Amino acid sequence: MAWRDSRASRRRLLFFSCSIVLGIAALTAIGSLGTNLERAIEEQAKGLLGADLVIASRQSFGPEEEQLFHEIGGEQSREISFPAMIYFLSPEGTRLVQVTAVDGHRTASVRVTPPPSVGDPNQAEAAGGATGGVES
Repeated sequence: MAWRDSRASRRRLLFFSCSIVLGIAALTAIGSLGTNLERAIEEQAKGLLGADLVIASRQSFGPEEEQLFHEIGGEQSREISFPAMIYFLSPEGTRLVQVTAVDGHRTASVRVTPPPSVGDPNQAEAAGGATGGVES
């Protein structure tokens, strides 16, 4: 019955059918790509993070946690990050930035960049932002 009803517009039916098939194929490809990407990131997490263990907190660690970290041993580094406002001389004005301080095994550095949602990470340096480091 559907075949008989489609006699007047078979081209439209063929176009509609092909559109559905292509849409399903695109959704399947996107889902497969996401799954493969997730699997690859999980397999290479240690290399991507550069660490065996990452511990994050919104608050300072207490003495008990600090003792635990000391007992774990190994090479450790600390990163403190917070949003702030910064004043640029040229062009004059203020901008929201992300201040990140990293204290590693042999180095300490401070990086000031715009938050990722604001724009290009190179924007702070182009506008007079700062990055710096201290070797110990």
